[in-house]
Order: sequence, then structure tokens, then C-alpha cells
Amino acid sequence: MRVTVFHKEGDSFERMCVVETPNDNIDSALEYAYRWTNNIEGSWSRKGNADWNENVTDIAPLEDGYGHRSSMVGDRMITGDGQFEVAPFGFKKIELPQAAIDEAEAITAKLMEAKHSASDLGIVGTYFQAQIDREFEAGIERGMKETV
Repeated sequence: MRVTVFHKEGDSFERMCVVETPNDNIDSALEYAYRWTNNIEGSWSRKGNADWNENVTDIAPLEDGYGHRSSMVGDRMITGDGQFEVAPFGFKKIELPQAAIDEAEAITAKLMEAKHSASDLGIVGTYFQAQIDREFEAGIERGMKETV
């Protein structure tokens, strides 16, 4: 199951990564995504330490070189089954129009495809990925603003 992780920054959300979980159960998939987007012994977003996982595709750029923060209460995760907020204990389902969920899933799939081919395409791949990022952000922000 694919889980897209968003970190809350003020009143908006930043897409951080996509986690390809080995789980078909929604609760297990969310727990897996949460675990592998937390810094326990290193940084989940930097290769070569105990917290890095090959099933996590780091999408957000590393601005300071240290890695991304851990997922925490208030962050959001989107799957094909809906949008979930990280709660103090577990996850709370957030009602989001199915069209927004479908759009987010479709754009994430395009983004993943573009990310894998961007190195082959050079500057064209980078441009394409930036265009998909903008489309994804516009679609998901429409849905998230309805629930914030």
C-alpha cells in the first residue's frame, strides 16, 4: 500500500515522501509509514543509517543537509483509503472528497514515475517533475484546506 506523508508547517502541509509499505491493512500501513519517517538512530531521509528504508522515497529536498524532521502529531498521511492525521495515539481519519484522494494518488504515481526517469531525462525530467509537483500541490491543497 502506498502512503504519501505530509508534514504540517503552520497552516499548510508540505509533501515529504512516499512510503511503499508491504502491508495491505490500513492501520499497519500507516504505522509502517510513521515508523520509517521518524529519526531514532539517524535520519530517515538520509541513506546509510539505521533509520533509512529503501521503501521510502524522499521527495522533499534536503535544505540543510541534516535530513528531515520526524513525523509527529498533526501531520497527514494519504492512502487510496483516505486522509489520516497523526493523533496522540494512532491516526484519525479526515474526511476528504474522494476526487481529491484520487487526484493525489494519480499525481503521486506520475511523480514517482518521473522521479525514476528524471536522471535519464536530465533537465527535461527535472522540469517535468517540477510541473507534476505544482499540479500535486494544487490538488492536495484544495482538499486539505477544506479540512484544516
